[in-house]
Amino acid sequence: MAETGVLQVRVLGPVTVEIDGVAVSVGGARPALLLARLAMSAPAPVRVEQLIEAIWGDDASEKAANTLQVHVSNVRRTLKAAGDAAQLLRTVRNGYELALTAEQLDILAFEGHTATARRAAAAGDHESAAAAFTTALAIPRGDPLADLLDHEWAANEAIVVAERLAGVWREWAQAELDAGRHLAVLPSLEQRLRDASLDEGVAGLLVLALYRAGRQTDALRVVSDMRRRLGEEIGVDPGPELADLESRILAHDERLLGAVGAIDLPASTHLVDDRDRGFLVIAGRRHVLARGLMTIGRRDDQDITIDDGDVSREHAVIERTTTGFRIVDRGSTNGIWVNGVQVDDAELVDGDELLIGSTVAVFRSG
Repeated sequence: MAETGVLQVRVLGPVTVEIDGVAVSVGGARPALLLARLAMSAPAPVRVEQLIEAIWGDDASEKAANTLQVHVSNVRRTLKAAGDAAQLLRTVRNGYELALTAEQLDILAFEGHTATARRAAAAGDHESAAAAFTTALAIPRGDPLADLLDHEWAANEAIVVAERLAGVWREWAQAELDAGRHLAVLPSLEQRLRDASLDEGVAGLLVLALYRAGRQTDALRVVSDMRRRLGEEIGVDPGPELADLESRILAHDERLLGAVGAIDLPASTHLVDDRDRGFLVIAGRRHVLARGLMTIGRRDDQDITIDDGDVSREHAVIERTTTGFRIVDRGSTNGIWVNGVQVDDAELVDGDELLIGSTVAVFRSG
């Protein structure tokens, strides 16, 4: 019995067939479309009329069914070196099916590793979930069906598959967060949001990573930027998930820290101990800065409310950092001033004099 080669069919990228690691031609765009349509449904069969629609669309002629058989023969000829071609591309009632394994077809391998990752995540094994998602995401070699995008079915299918891949990427990032690697995943989340600036799911994960890394103001800024982009580009507000996340950050919801119960920081840094408090002294009254984030403004729901007509409704925030406290302007009308200098944000040092609207406040630490 003749030896058969190792078969690899790839659709997560340009559509390719490799036998023993060597690319072989399937005979042109239409046989490639046939192979891609079968691969996207594998191992389920695809009816003849569905294959005709994918390959020719509205341009299908009365002879399309006969021509389809020619393309099937061409693909089988390509697969022959890998085994019994009639068994690899089977004829079934009213159609055909691609009978490949996950080792032979990249999208099946992707789905297999994704399923493994989801089972691990559901069981609370975040390390294994992150590892399996990483393996899955290493499989694509470019945009799905990248060399067939001039054809309507492939272009539409590529959009659907790309959305699936993006969803799995978000699941990977969530698994990394659940495993406590907030700092490690931050660069990937930041780059992903630059590439997909309207992806609220990515924005939410970035907000959570920043918050767990002790960067509350940066987390809130991501929400604000997303709100602005959504309004300017498509005229909508953020969805309820992102809005709820913002509210929970403002409420200092400790549950946002997750099961790890601690903020992920490099070993060279440390958090301010609960005993190391800051105070904002306004008109002789001390306001304790013990929490991670304190809002300042004229509105009654602010953590520190200042009854001053020159103070904006939401004027500034003071956040705890790894080494102390800093104040950040929240887009106020009159800005914030530290020791006579207007700033957007500034690390606070004991004795700093702040001008908020027309109100003078003094920062004290210790």
